[in-house]
Amino acid sequence: MEKANQMNVLKFMVIAGVIASQIPVECHLENSFEIEKLDCTYDASYFNEGSGECALKAVDGRNKFVSGHGELTKSIDELKINVQVYFGDESALADGHFNLLFNISENLCHLAVEAKTSGVASMVRPIWQQYTNLPLECPVETGTYYLNDMDYNDLAGQFIPVTVPNGQYKIHIKILHKNDTVLSESILLAITAKKSTLNSE
Repeated sequence: MEKANQMNVLKFMVIAGVIASQIPVECHLENSFEIEKLDCTYDASYFNEGSGECALKAVDGRNKFVSGHGELTKSIDELKINVQVYFGDESALADGHFNLLFNISENLCHLAVEAKTSGVASMVRPIWQQYTNLPLECPVETGTYYLNDMDYNDLAGQFIPVTVPNGQYKIHIKILHKNDTVLSESILLAITAKKSTLNSE
């Protein structure tokens, strides 16, 4: 019962943090993330061999950026993203026990429109535009697509608000065509500290 209460409090902190992140303030805190592990998989029926690879780039001794590419061999007329975020305390790496914080899905075929109204789409769209050459609308035609030096502070910062405690987090991201998982990414990261920043506005 105590464990369940702790998770309810943590989930409340996540919701409160997402709401608070939309309120402009002159000074705010940000999480300091450190990526500890990254795994990528892809469906070979959608990509040429050797596609779907991803790699971490170390900056200042830390894994901070991730890149990947793939040659899509099938046109995709329906595209969705599923994001799951899990939390674990200091013992999580040893005992493997992580708790689900949230599980959200979003249609990626209408990012240009839905980003104006959907909270999830509004978080995904700027990352999509800045780091990939994937279109904001369907169909996604055959061709070579990339993820170029994505800063995981940007991604994790969207889905893990500063209100959550330091600890171990897992982020599972799936890109789906109907019921097929076209691409998936699993990230193990740690929130190691909080840092304050000042708005320039």
